[in-house]
Amino acid sequence: MANIMLSYWYRLYTKQTKHEQKLEREICKLGVRYRTQHIMLPVKAILDFYLPDYNLCIEVDDPSHEKKIKRDRLRTERLAGLGIKTIRFTNSQVDSQIERVMSRIQDALG
Repeated sequence: MANIMLSYWYRLYTKQTKHEQKLEREICKLGVRYRTQHIMLPVKAILDFYLPDYNLCIEVDDPSHEKKIKRDRLRTERLAGLGIKTIRFTNSQVDSQIERVMSRIQDALG
């Protein structure tokens, strides 16, 4: 299981989507510590962005996530059980509403 997760992580880490790249540039401007494609072993998940100082997970969902709503909800609940808040954005939101996306992230940071 660990080898499969590591190979999947490596693929995600080295091939960030253009939407993830755009959001990362904006998160970087906030001056907060963050990790991309962070492996969260207790929930067997790889988080798009994890801000450990704020216990915040930020996910960028492509259209395929519309079919994975139950799985995503369960994952969000598992992360919440660890004290980690999850906020999700679609590719479309990152593309055309980046100011609104960043405002929501800043609100989550408190």
